[in-house]
Amino acid sequence: MPIINGDFSTSKYEFMKDYKFSIAFENSSANGYSTEKIIQAFGAQTIPIYWGDQKVAMGGGAKSKSFYKYFGF
Repeated sequence: MPIINGDFSTSKYEFMKDYKFSIAFENSSANGYSTEKIIQAFGAQTIPIYWGDQKVAMGGGAKSKSFYKYFGF
C-alpha cells in the first residue's frame, strides 16, 4: 500500500474505503485494551470484524449492530 504524502492513516483509509468489511483484531482481549484498529475501521466507513475488548464489542464504544463480533468462534 503506497503512503500518500507521508501520511499512513490517510493511505489506510483510501485503501479500505472500497470494501464493506475490514478486520480489526486487537493484540489482546484484556479489559480496557483497545487501539486505533476499531477507530480506523469506522473512519474508513467499513463494518469491522472485531476481536478485542468485549466491552467495546458490547456497546462500550460502538453500536452493537454496526460491527461483527468475532467472540466465540
